[in-house]
Amino acid sequence: MIHTFITEHCSDLPVSTCCRVMKVSTSGLYQRRNQPVTDTELAEAYAANEVHDIWTMSRHAYGSPRIRDELRLGTRPTPLQNHL
Repeated sequence: MIHTFITEHCSDLPVSTCCRVMKVSTSGLYQRRNQPVTDTELAEAYAANEVHDIWTMSRHAYGSPRIRDELRLGTRPTPLQNHL
């Protein structure tokens, strides 16, 4: 996400300066440019967001067993399920 921000909004600034300010490596930025996000990485990000949403919805009361139970219910479709 930070790499995308740097690429889109800091085109008029030196890459090394932007990376230093945002505390990311320049090599990571160039790697992300050459290798876009894979389907696996996207699926992992959606899963992590789903876990965070459930935890936030529970007002930070749910632990891993309850979050797992909520995920098993599967009432909310993930964006990847819509594409399959």
